[in-house]
Amino acid sequence: MALLNACLPRPRWLLRFLSVQTAMLNGSLPFAAVRIVPHHFGGLGNRIVGIQRGLLAAAVSDRLLLLDYGHFAAGSEVALLRPGLIKWDAQEWPNAIQLAARESVRHRESDWVSLEQALPSLSDRRTVTITLRPNVIDEHLTGLLRSQRVARRLDVTDDEREFLWRACAINALFHTSPLLDQEMKKTTEELALGDNYMGSHTDLFEVGLHLRSNNDFNDPRSRTKQNEKLHLWHSVAHCAMGFAQQVLQQVSATTPTKSHMRAWYVASDDEHLVEAFKIAGAAVGRRVLSLPSRWKRLHSGFNTRHLRGSFTSKILHGSSLAALIDLHLLAKAAVFVGSAGSSYSKLAAALAGARFFAPNASCKESCTQKPAIFVQGLWGFGHRHSKYSLQLPRNFSQSHAFCASIAGSKQEHRDPPLVVTFMMNLPSSKRKHTYNLSKTVAIRAPLHAYCSDVACNEILQARADTGHATTTEKGWKMARLLQLVAEALGVEEVRLLQAVQRSAGDRLHCRSEELVLIWLAKPILVRLAMNRFLEMDRFAWVDAGFNAYKGKRWKEVPIAPWHRFWPKDGIAVRLHKKCCKPLHIRPTRNASCVVGTYLYGSRLGWERFINAYVLHVAELVRTQDVWGSRSERLLCADQDIMADIVTQDPSLIQKLLPANSWFWHDITAMEGDNGI
Repeated sequence: MALLNACLPRPRWLLRFLSVQTAMLNGSLPFAAVRIVPHHFGGLGNRIVGIQRGLLAAAVSDRLLLLDYGHFAAGSEVALLRPGLIKWDAQEWPNAIQLAARESVRHRESDWVSLEQALPSLSDRRTVTITLRPNVIDEHLTGLLRSQRVARRLDVTDDEREFLWRACAINALFHTSPLLDQEMKKTTEELALGDNYMGSHTDLFEVGLHLRSNNDFNDPRSRTKQNEKLHLWHSVAHCAMGFAQQVLQQVSATTPTKSHMRAWYVASDDEHLVEAFKIAGAAVGRRVLSLPSRWKRLHSGFNTRHLRGSFTSKILHGSSLAALIDLHLLAKAAVFVGSAGSSYSKLAAALAGARFFAPNASCKESCTQKPAIFVQGLWGFGHRHSKYSLQLPRNFSQSHAFCASIAGSKQEHRDPPLVVTFMMNLPSSKRKHTYNLSKTVAIRAPLHAYCSDVACNEILQARADTGHATTTEKGWKMARLLQLVAEALGVEEVRLLQAVQRSAGDRLHCRSEELVLIWLAKPILVRLAMNRFLEMDRFAWVDAGFNAYKGKRWKEVPIAPWHRFWPKDGIAVRLHKKCCKPLHIRPTRNASCVVGTYLYGSRLGWERFINAYVLHVAELVRTQDVWGSRSERLLCADQDIMADIVTQDPSLIQKLLPANSWFWHDITAMEGDNGI
């Protein structure tokens, strides 16, 4: 499809196949075929690999290849890709041969799930048509290609020859249809790529990345599931970007890339993962492109089609058309990074002309360990020049640590976390305390503030002499904060507002709806900052109104505890029995609650804490009619909500000791003895 010279000169196996094909189609040889019926469970990559298996069977047994997609044909690859040298479409055969094919299929003389099972029957000419229903796993194709009988016929004896067979097979099987060419042209115009994509060897991108989420059959409307995965996607994207940069540097050191653009292209079956790549790219100054927004991303398996009916306003990525466009654009990258174990990534590699090596193949000089599998596991290699393999970590914290190290931004223990805060100027009737921003935000650490325009200016002025970076995001109002929290919880804004209103109004504690909402939003704002500052691993929340040190006794805010005590697993918190709200607000009173003024920890600890927090708050919003009817105020306040989730899972936190103090200068230890 993309490599016009992949079969030049034509190898012996192809010349023999074409000779047999011509003889059978003109009737000089008796009809015999290998029929491929696609597996509905796998995606485009799996189906194409299944077709390659069928071609292998046909080539070693001197049979025609027949692709029979039945009712799946419309809109699939067999409609968008037309037969190349290998005539697999029975509608293009002479009538007599079509009749023979129909008769043999009707008798169902042989029907095998796997090629391994079918191999002994291939030489039996009494079996006219052998039907293969390939499974979705490509593990054994390399083994089959290297088996003595097959290797001798196909001349596949090493890695290089196997690559050449795969590349030649895909190009002999297909050429693009006018519809696919038209859609490709339209897409490249939308991406402002010009006409350069038409050249068979023109590299449009420095790097092409394919990461599968295997979010195969999830309804994209399931917001809760997507939110649970969103934090992982940012880590994976950041990791893949760093990995790709490392591969690019290695390849460029020996063979400089000559791509038409310095942009990178990313393909995935999950729109949140694509968005995470764009954010990660912006963080390192890379322009990341993907399919235009008119495409909706779904896995390309046939059994996802039932999810498409409700999305008629957009073309869906679950179609073969979108997957094929992604495939062609990935093939135009100078360096390719894909998902280990992904047949789609292998297919992109073959089209790109990049040498793929199997996970168990011996690594060459530029390789390290075996590639991992699934979304955190990537394999990459230079386009037509070199190979590169690397074992990526499998959990969130290790993944981020790896990315930080290869990006050259790994933080040492002595480095302070990024402090996140929120500030709006509320009238005295709606707030609990007065503030002295000249002290409360003058913390010796980098700070990122979400704030109203007036509050942002005050914060910048107050932190002018701290010696640490200060960034602000202006324009925050209550409506925007309400939308953010409702989205994170997966609830309607009106229901969240009702729950906040039911919890506000207590003159001593939760004096206003605005105050309740700001308190609720703390962990969610930390996550927002983590998604923006992907290069950082350590984060803290400190109230902009941290009043413990605002008095004249204190000339400045003392050194924060994170310089002495850093949590190993959960986030660091201080407990105080006076943080817990009285019985007229809650049906039972906690013995001790989290001081919500300051909390800190690493990404992994924050993500575990935030996930538990979001689930609990969402449940409180959903059940508000029950507790609201009892005049309870269960969203007042964040300290009790945090205490509730910590009671359920104590591993979410590590306690700063001693307890029952509002300050932090008097902290002398941390639970678990994790002093730094």
